[in-house]
Amino acid sequence: LAVKAAGLRATLGEISDACEDVVGRYKAVIRTISGVYSNETKNDPDFLRARKMVEEFAKREGRQPRIM
Repeated sequence: LAVKAAGLRATLGEISDACEDVVGRYKAVIRTISGVYSNETKNDPDFLRARKMVEEFAKREGRQPRIM
């Protein structure tokens, strides 16, 4: 259908709109994965020091630090 529409000089936007009407818009599923980096660096001295600093910050401030 899209190839035929392009052959008839339909714009990409027109083709996309028509496809969306037929099959709907794609919605990605977002999955959060945690612990991947800490598994690989669990014995690294710099990582352990940073982790300790985060724990101390969380105790002091009552929340996890934010990265901006």
